[in-house]
Amino acid sequence: MEAVYKIEGMHCGACFGRVRKALAAIGARADVTLDPPQVRVSGDSLPAKTQLASAVRSAVKYNLGAQVAVASA
Repeated sequence: MEAVYKIEGMHCGACFGRVRKALAAIGARADVTLDPPQVRVSGDSLPAKTQLASAVRSAVKYNLGAQVAVASA
C-alpha cells in the first residue's frame, strides 16, 4: 500500500531534512520530495494520518496536507 500527502510549508532543503528526519523517527517508510512538496508513504500497513501529521508538525512549522493519492499492491 502507499499514500501520498502534500506537505504545507516545506520550501527548502533544510525543511526537507527536518520533515524526513521526523518521519524516520516514527518508523515511516517515507519518500519526501521538495518539488512538489509531498511525502509518499509505503508499506504493508501505513501509519495513521494523525501519526504522520503529528510527526510533520513536530518538525516545526509544517503541516500534512490533503492526501493526493492512494494505491494498494
